[in-house]
Amino acid sequence: LDEPTGGLDPGGRKDFWESVEALRAGRGVTAVVTTHVMLEAESCDRVGILDRGSLVALDSPEVLKAGIRGDVVSLATAEPERIAAAVRERFGAPASVVEGAVRIERLDGAALVPRLAEAFPGEIRSITVGQATLEDVFVQRTGHRFRDRAVDGVGPVGDDG
Repeated sequence: LDEPTGGLDPGGRKDFWESVEALRAGRGVTAVVTTHVMLEAESCDRVGILDRGSLVALDSPEVLKAGIRGDVVSLATAEPERIAAAVRERFGAPASVVEGAVRIERLDGAALVPRLAEAFPGEIRSITVGQATLEDVFVQRTGHRFRDRAVDGVGPVGDDG
């Protein structure tokens, strides 16, 4: 199924996935789906991530997300390259720049927030902390956000749920 829920409203999406789950549970049907909707991929048994025609990841959503070490901290700043370099230097944290934002993977991201705010007063517009998602896995494995390379796609593979 290629982007089967494209154009559906939220109720239609829910109904579609309930139907797929009923086929899976009742008849043992396997569905192979391509989607750019990461929340849909979260419910699949296996997810394959493609980048520029190459398979860069293939496993369950849980295993893929476990590959992200802890939380993902994102900083919005006017000078992301400079701030990323300073974060690496001051905190020894692996910091990269993705779509103009500083991205840090950290075991306890929330504990880093006040230290970042103190280290860069007035230079950070916002700080967000979140648990790893499949979008974070995509960024980690490809070095860019999904919407930048939408033609490459993300395809949940195997028994869908």
